[in-house]
Amino acid sequence: MPRGKAGGSPHAPKTPDGPIRLSERPLIQSPVPKGPGTPVPIDEIAPNPRNLRGSDLGTDEEREEMVVSLRTVGLIQALVVGETGEFLKLYPQYKEHFTADVRYVVITGHRRLDAAQVAGMGELRVDVQNNLLPVLDEVFLDENDKRRNLTPFQEGEGYRRLREEMGYSYQEIADRRGRSKSHIVKRIKLLTLDDAARRLILDKVMGVDTAVNLLNALDDDPSLVVPAFEVMQEKGLNAKEAAQHLILVRSGKVAEPAEGAEVLPEPPSPIPAQRPSPNGGSVLPEPTKNRDAEDTDPDRIRAAAERDRHCRYLIAEYAPADPDPHTIRIAATTLAQASKPTLQLAHRWMSGTDVPGVESLDAASFTVSVSAQGDAKLLLRLAYSVALADVELRAADRRRKWDARTVAHVRHLVEAAGYRPTPWEQRHISQSATPTQQPAR
Repeated sequence: MPRGKAGGSPHAPKTPDGPIRLSERPLIQSPVPKGPGTPVPIDEIAPNPRNLRGSDLGTDEEREEMVVSLRTVGLIQALVVGETGEFLKLYPQYKEHFTADVRYVVITGHRRLDAAQVAGMGELRVDVQNNLLPVLDEVFLDENDKRRNLTPFQEGEGYRRLREEMGYSYQEIADRRGRSKSHIVKRIKLLTLDDAARRLILDKVMGVDTAVNLLNALDDDPSLVVPAFEVMQEKGLNAKEAAQHLILVRSGKVAEPAEGAEVLPEPPSPIPAQRPSPNGGSVLPEPTKNRDAEDTDPDRIRAAAERDRHCRYLIAEYAPADPDPHTIRIAATTLAQASKPTLQLAHRWMSGTDVPGVESLDAASFTVSVSAQGDAKLLLRLAYSVALADVELRAADRRRKWDARTVAHVRHLVEAAGYRPTPWEQRHISQSATPTQQPAR
């Protein structure tokens, strides 16, 4: 049945006489204390049509875990709801969403309601809080932000509502949500993307910053984002360069090779431009001529450029949970022991994020500033950047052979950022996994 309707789920257990209706009483009596709330028939409760997560209520495994919990332990925390009549006074456009028997609309507890329907429960406890209805969208953002469940597009939809329907400015939203203004602007801008571009972001193939940079470079034409991103990957260009190339090709000023024509090899793509360090040195070691015929500099440089791009994506998207004192101590030690080149590379990656003040300080000064601020999440973010930078420098250094740490670094990029190792990397990963023969004595 449609999500907007109250009542049972198609997954609920049934008998020849109809759906099984269980009370809230669990199958196994548990000593876990239950919270307050008034028991009401589940048919009188409906999902909220403004819920940012929509039908995205978690994986099948997560749903099954909650169903089992409800059947064995029962509902520990009551659903927070509003009265349907009060809800429709504020949001009359959703009148057709509800049937006449629906008395309550969920504010928090959509996953619990869904699992209760699957479990065949007949009633649930609710806590009526009509006072939350005027700030419903902020409640959705706050509750889901704690669980890190919102996609960038769901988050952007929440910010769009606050801006267009509540009249808040970008800065006011940023202040209320504890985010930077650029974070809010980027998420709202993502809403213009088409489904193909959205899928690339959800699959962690394309980063949020890359998508926004492409939109800016393409004069906000969302239909060109995916083709421009393909140009970025194929030719090793940045967003602005890829957009310019695509526009020139489509205008006929640059011709693409005809189908079946011989394509001459392109010169190797350079490592992305680096911000100079205070002493004038570069962050990554300069490539030198490789004596190994198979370990060519262009292959190494292309691989390093791709890893660099994915590392910057991870740093831009990194959002640590509330750290404990032990984790903070480890992060502080990591920063204190980091080498100068490592801090410089980490600082360059951080410069591409929404962290305020990073552009105005050099690497050493920024590290000292972060350590002194007492912002635990920023400290963890910089420590994570430093940890990535340390092993990335090892991977980019032609004087070093790849080892287990380097391979683990690439695998982390694959798992966390959807990275696809280049053929050069795959060859070296394979070689590093082969035991080295010991010389005869």
